[in-house]
Amino acid sequence: MLFRPDDLKKQLVTWSSGGDEVGLTSDQVRFLEYYGLHQLPGRCALYRWSFCSWQLALYRWQPLSGEVRGTVWLWHGLFDHVALYRHVLDVVLQAGYEVIAVDLPGHGLSSGRTACIDDFSSYQQILMGLQQELGAALPQPWLGLGQSTGGGILLQQVMEQGSKSGFHGLFLWAPLVRPASFLLARSSYYGLGHWLRSTPRKFRQNSSDAQFLDFVLHKDPLQPKLLCMAWVGAMLSWEKRMRKMPISQLPIQIIQGEKDQTVDWRYNLTYIRHQFPQAQILLLSQASHQLVNESDDLRRPWEHRLRYFLSHSHSGI
Repeated sequence: MLFRPDDLKKQLVTWSSGGDEVGLTSDQVRFLEYYGLHQLPGRCALYRWSFCSWQLALYRWQPLSGEVRGTVWLWHGLFDHVALYRHVLDVVLQAGYEVIAVDLPGHGLSSGRTACIDDFSSYQQILMGLQQELGAALPQPWLGLGQSTGGGILLQQVMEQGSKSGFHGLFLWAPLVRPASFLLARSSYYGLGHWLRSTPRKFRQNSSDAQFLDFVLHKDPLQPKLLCMAWVGAMLSWEKRMRKMPISQLPIQIIQGEKDQTVDWRYNLTYIRHQFPQAQILLLSQASHQLVNESDDLRRPWEHRLRYFLSHSHSGI
């Protein structure tokens, strides 16, 4: 293995309010190379951000040249981590945006029980805490980008906070509202959740990119092998709260694959159309759930739309 996750965690520099630029250690350089992030058109800094009981891995990318056009806040999905999002990062940095991202608790280089959370409100607290900690130094406009669970976090944020959320727009891939087989997941949790702490993760064929699937299954040392039952319970409680959210007029972009078997995308799109009347939705008939890591031909449509979204961020898209 080219890097040891525990060693990398120890090497993270604590974030300070000044946000001083830090150099990368040789291990961190190898880490970025391993995930193909070393060729991105931006400077990367890695930090340790202490929040509540967690030590979270904080990533900050800045474009290599030109005027910075704004800030993108990037949120990953369950079982993912920031280093898997190079295709998104490439488009965003080429468009001239700074990027702020964290590995969620129990993911990637962050601390916490593996892929676990006791209450989804913790995700909101992390997002708002991060905005409060870093926001004054980050250029406007702020745009939220998220895949799956990360998309659900952003949806809740803008519905609850309205204009106080700080976001001018959202761009989301297969955002979570309900998972696929929702009723089965709910009955299984209430039947077994109090007895089981975790269950073996099922690796799905959630992309048509065979190389990516092989990497995740066999070569990514940051991939969780278990599904935490507490996360399932937290998600079920969160889904109830999502039914009572106020409607938002924020313009958002949704990318959804019709072969997605991870989220209940038909229900989710109905929900989003009601809650976000200005939502624009792009359906990809051949795409699955892991949209940010689909094959080249299936990424191309959302990459084109993302470039347009970023270049017109001031026009109310």
